[in-house]
Amino acid sequence: MLLLFAAGFFIGGFSPLQAQVSTNQNVFLLIDEINLIGTSGDVTLHIRAVDWDLATGIGTATDSSSTYALITNAVTPKKVTGLLTSAMPTNTTLAINLAAPAPAVSQGETVLTLAAQDLVRGITQTSWAAQTITYTFRATPNAAPITTPVQRIVTLTITDDV
Repeated sequence: MLLLFAAGFFIGGFSPLQAQVSTNQNVFLLIDEINLIGTSGDVTLHIRAVDWDLATGIGTATDSSSTYALITNAVTPKKVTGLLTSAMPTNTTLAINLAAPAPAVSQGETVLTLAAQDLVRGITQTSWAAQTITYTFRATPNAAPITTPVQRIVTLTITDDV
């Protein structure tokens, strides 16, 4: 009889090693600081004969078809800077203007150089999409014709706003 009771004890599904009704587990959470920026598509700027201003003698081509997006969760205010990775052809400039929603502040049209220029300041924890980038390419009459497209790389960087 004792054998039958012992067999029934384990067959009935009860086990002396049964888990507790509840337990606690510590879960540790971390979030890295993120500062991401990206742009849409390439841009071509072409100064044609009709783009020259006879009063100023400056040829201008403008494009606002590209956008940028960014995300930052940083507590320290950030800014976007921009620079060219190589010099512009002689007697030409390339300017950029980044749109920015408040409370961030766009620095307006800024001529790009090989040194980083502030483009947007006062960025706090946020996520933006489809913010307009306006490029303006200018040339003086002393600029030589460019018959084959010349590439310039614009680097946009999120950094501390100090």
